[in-house]
Amino acid sequence: MDSAALASFSEPSVFLKAIEFVLTIISISVEQGGLASFSKQSGEFFFGGAMIMTITVSGLLLICYMLGQQRHIQNTHFEFSFDCIGALFQLTAGALAISEYAGKSGNEAAHANAAGSVCIVTSAVYIFDAYYAYINYRSIMTQPPPSQQNTQSLPPSI
Repeated sequence: MDSAALASFSEPSVFLKAIEFVLTIISISVEQGGLASFSKQSGEFFFGGAMIMTITVSGLLLICYMLGQQRHIQNTHFEFSFDCIGALFQLTAGALAISEYAGKSGNEAAHANAAGSVCIVTSAVYIFDAYYAYINYRSIMTQPPPSQQNTQSLPPSI
């Protein structure tokens, strides 16, 4: 990994994407490691789908940021929109995992509660990331276009 990729971790969006990625891997590992299962197949599909969606998009954004493409992505609403959806999905998956085993004890219940708790913490990280994505988008959109920045100091042409 070169120094530019490592330096990109000083940006809040890149650092938070790495945290989101790691926490999602942890929640998948904890949930699957305890062989916790949902009583309804739709709950299992939602939990798995939410985890796969967030780990895939967060991983791809993290790679793009490390390759220096942060400004291109932050010129759009994509990161902010994805962070809001990711927060909602992680929060729902966490609540679903915890509520499935509410009042139960045992190894499966402990794993489901731990995975649900990690999902809820991950949703908070997504909310912070959405805030920074919004701030970055606003700062980029309030800057004049490059063509106007360069011509302001030049005299008018004849």
